[in-house]
Amino acid sequence: CKNGINPFINAGIFLFMPRGEKRGGGRRAPPDDAVREALLKVMREAKHVRSQRRLLSMVDEELKKMDRDWGITAKRLRRLAAETPGVKIISHCRVSHGEGSNICPVCGKEMRPIKNETLYGWLVTSGYSCPRCSYWTGRRKRVPTLYEFILEED
Repeated sequence: CKNGINPFINAGIFLFMPRGEKRGGGRRAPPDDAVREALLKVMREAKHVRSQRRLLSMVDEELKKMDRDWGITAKRLRRLAAETPGVKIISHCRVSHGEGSNICPVCGKEMRPIKNETLYGWLVTSGYSCPRCSYWTGRRKRVPTLYEFILEED
């Protein structure tokens, strides 16, 4: 304890900071509508963005114009892009040997089984597809490695 200041007691002060105060990086999550607005503005200018990292930097720059403290994660941006009408996501994947999941890695929605009938009349699950985006997987798990974002023309 130098100068009568206990570092362990003073460290606890940050636990009781009121909501809305900045901590660490000072980034706050923008509302979904603001993100969609920034996303559509960027997509109208670019039409086709070939990487998630590039789209994230462009949308983040647009959000900073609205409010300096706003920031967004890649996962949230991808989920909101999948929900936004007029924005199409193409995911390039590689095959993995791990266990598959019934949650879509692109948008986070629960995937539906793809059922096929055999010659004997049995129903078998041959894979899973996402009802929201174009992601699908077969018996072997597909892992997205690259995302492309395209603005669909009306």
